[in-house]
Amino acid sequence: MSEVLTRPVGAILVGGSSRRMGEDKARVMLGTTTMFDHVARALEAAGCEVIAIGRPPGDFDVPTYPDDDPAGAGPASGLETAADRRRQTRGSRGDRPAVPLTTNRR
Repeated sequence: MSEVLTRPVGAILVGGSSRRMGEDKARVMLGTTTMFDHVARALEAAGCEVIAIGRPPGDFDVPTYPDDDPAGAGPASGLETAADRRRQTRGSRGDRPAVPLTTNRR
C-alpha cells in the first residue's frame, strides 16, 4: 500500500462577530491586502493547506465551512469543526487511483 501524503491544515477562524473591532476583521485591509489574505499567505508559506471556518462556502478563495455549533460557541468550536471537516474530505475512493491528491481536497 502506498503512503498517503498530506499537508498540515491551517484553519482560519472567521466566524466571530467582531464586536470590539466594529467591522469584519477578515476583510480589514492591511495595506493593499485583507487581514484574511495575510494570514492565509503565512499559512501557505508554512506549507499548510488553508481552510476557513465560520462562514458559508464561497466567502473566500479557500475551502470554507460554516461552524457546526451555534453562534457564540467560541474558537474551540471552530477548531473542532475544522478537524471534523478535514476528516470528511481527506482521502480518495479506491476506484480512482489516477486522481491526484490535490483534487480530493476541498
